Amino acid sequence: MFCPDADYKDGFLDICVAGNLSKPNVLRILPTAYKGNHVHYKGIDNYRAKKVTVVADTPSPVHADGESCGIRTEITVTQDIKQLRVIIG
Repeated sequence: MFCPDADYKDGFLDICVAGNLSKPNVLRILPTAYKGNHVHYKGIDNYRAKKVTVVADTPSPVHADGESCGIRTEITVTQDIKQLRVIIG
């Protein structure tokens, strides 16, 4: 539950960012994400947006839904609520 307040119907992307955490803190905080309690720790920030652009200093491999998108320095992510399909069963 990295983004415990996420709602696929609201049209927003929910983003969880972990920054400035030591390896021991990551190991201590990560198990709390199972129930969404990690959001209360310093160094964990959640954001909501309609569009997100990520820019890297060096080219990095990008994958979307398990498919390779090549090597990029910049990606833009949006949510089109009309395109989201959920199959339960």
